[in-house]
This record gives sequence, C-alpha cells and structure tokens, in this order.
Amino acid sequence: MFLELFWSLLTLYIFIALFGMVFQIGDDYVAKKKGRIVYIRTDGIHTDFIVPVHSDIQNWNEIVPWKDLRGTDSSFKFVAFGWGDQGFFLNTPEWSDLKFSTAFDALFYRGKTAIHVVFQSEPTPGKLCKRLIISDKQYIKLVNYIEDSFDVDESGSTICIKDRGYWDYDAFYESKGKYSLFLTCNSWINGGLKKSDLPACLWTPLSYAIFDKYE
Repeated sequence: MFLELFWSLLTLYIFIALFGMVFQIGDDYVAKKKGRIVYIRTDGIHTDFIVPVHSDIQNWNEIVPWKDLRGTDSSFKFVAFGWGDQGFFLNTPEWSDLKFSTAFDALFYRGKTAIHVVFQSEPTPGKLCKRLIISDKQYIKLVNYIEDSFDVDESGSTICIKDRGYWDYDAFYESKGKYSLFLTCNSWINGGLKKSDLPACLWTPLSYAIFDKYE
C-alpha cells in the first residue's frame, strides 16, 4: 500500500513538473541593444543569479557588506545569489558530502532557508551560464526580488550566518521561505525571472527548463 501511494505521488509530481516546464510565461527572450547585464548560471542542479556589485540602481555591498566575509577584494565586480535549504547549504559543501537526512529535511519542508552570496569576477557565458541584457525596469524588479528574499533583523539589516562560508569571498544569510519539493533553488530563480518580466516556466523544480528559454 505504501509503495503504491509513493509511486502514485511520484508520478503526479513528475506530471506537474513536466506540465509546468513546458509552458512559458512571457515572450521569447530578445537581448536589449543597451541595458543591464545579468547572468544565470547552473552546475546542472543548483542555479544562481549573478549581477554587478555596484550600479546606480543597487550597491549590493550595502546589503551584503564586506565585513561579513573573511576576505575583501574590490576587484570582484560581480556577485552571485543562490537560494536554498539552509541545512543543505551549510552541511554539503561538496555533493559527496550529501547525506540522506539532509536531503530528506530539505525536500519535505523541515528546515530553514538561506541565501548563498559569492563575490566573483565576471563569468564567461556558455552552455551553463547565460548572459542577459535587460532593461532598467526589469533589473529594478530583479533587484527587489533578490533583496526581498533576505530575512532581516529589527534594524532592517540582513542576518549573516557567521563563519559558515566555503571560501574567503562568500557568505550565507538567513532568508525567507521554506524549501520543498515545490519550492526549490531553481523555482526561486524561475520566480525571479517571472517577477522581472523575463521568460520563465509556469513552474519548474529543475534548471534545464529555465535555460531552454534562453537558447
């Protein structure tokens, strides 16, 4: 009985995912001749937004200050943002570190979430990294979406999870929302694209369906 229920639910989940991934929200992507440069990058499983650290629209150092990092390198002109399950982020620096209990807690709505912030140089476009040129209006919407995903303290400041970065130029922050089978890191990216009036899936838990919209 349990196995039948499991396979029925799994089949339903796959059907919903396929249905959501097929349908596109918004018109096909056409790069602006002039505009704001942003990137979406995936490792095949997890996806990040990558945006300029400084612009006349947003100075991300005011949201994620250098003091939260072990290192300081002003030559890094871009910053990556990825949302996900906090336990997964903090306890799985490499995929080889993944434990069943960590994955179970993440998929079944049992843990807190976090935003992983990484300062870096400008990425190189490729199959797993798409360079987008968008309007000011679209970029403002994307900035607001990312910023609104951070949890904040009583003073309105972001809440850094101290000393849990992987490297010298990254950090983790408390975030809003709960990770689950229906709200994954890729769903968060997809939601940001929709909020920014950019091509996106109706819904997707996977990265490849997002990247298909930008081929």
